[in-house]
Amino acid sequence: MIFGVQAGKFRNTAGTVEVLLDYDVLSPSWIEPNVIMHQSVINTHREWIKIADHHASFTVMVNLHKYANPWTKLIEIYAHLNTLVYFYPHRDAGALKNDAGTEIKFFIESMEPFCYEEPWYDAVNITFRSQDPYDFNQSLDGLLENKSGDLFQDKSGDNLIIRPGYQYHEDEKTDPGDGDGTTESAS
Repeated sequence: MIFGVQAGKFRNTAGTVEVLLDYDVLSPSWIEPNVIMHQSVINTHREWIKIADHHASFTVMVNLHKYANPWTKLIEIYAHLNTLVYFYPHRDAGALKNDAGTEIKFFIESMEPFCYEEPWYDAVNITFRSQDPYDFNQSLDGLLENKSGDLFQDKSGDNLIIRPGYQYHEDEKTDPGDGDGTTESAS
């Protein structure tokens, strides 16, 4: 659950348009290493030099045939081809961020509409590539779930999120000052 459970979405960099990617199938590459490998031509010994934090890329297949109007959804997505956007692999877990905690941008590199199976279902593959490296510690929130796999929610129905660097202890009681009945403690 650290990556989220809901479908993805993206929004333009101005923050004025948000496109929901319901009925999606995510094929992530969370870690694209930025390293250079040097290999000795004499004894084949290898050394690796890290040049930056990891980049990420995502291929998202959206099942257009599940929308009431597949053509309208395809045109909505297509309007953003070859542009920079803020991408949320799972809309409930947030966007990927850099080491300063700032959301990173993704380039919509390609869109490939296609049909699969009979009776021919319409779908589209969208490829998102990060413009800058991201930081796992700043990016990954987890959803809090019980042993049965049900998500814990606050009084307003929002999912409770686990943030890196915090931990919850069973012996901690609710803090009457925070309003939502949860407690976070720095580790």
